[in-house]
Amino acid sequence: MKDIDKMTIDEYYLRMESQQFAELDKEHFEYVNALATRAYKATNKAGDKYLYNNVIDLFDRKEIERKMTNKGEEKKNDRAMLMSMALNKMKEKGD
Repeated sequence: MKDIDKMTIDEYYLRMESQQFAELDKEHFEYVNALATRAYKATNKAGDKYLYNNVIDLFDRKEIERKMTNKGEEKKNDRAMLMSMALNKMKEKGD
């Protein structure tokens, strides 16, 4: 708990993002494993073509990462906007 008290906000968000990516890695592994386990069974009705030929058909990691990264940027922009608003209020009051 003492480490958290010593962290800056940016360090905290970086650690949280790192944890999210670690969880994403675990989930990605589960999808890859499931696909490998079931790939030989999943075919079209005629039985001549597999339904899923690539992991991305089931789990689009890059899209999830893009959303995670954009979400982080939105949070940073929100903080910057709040800071800017606070500074403007201070200027208005003459502080």
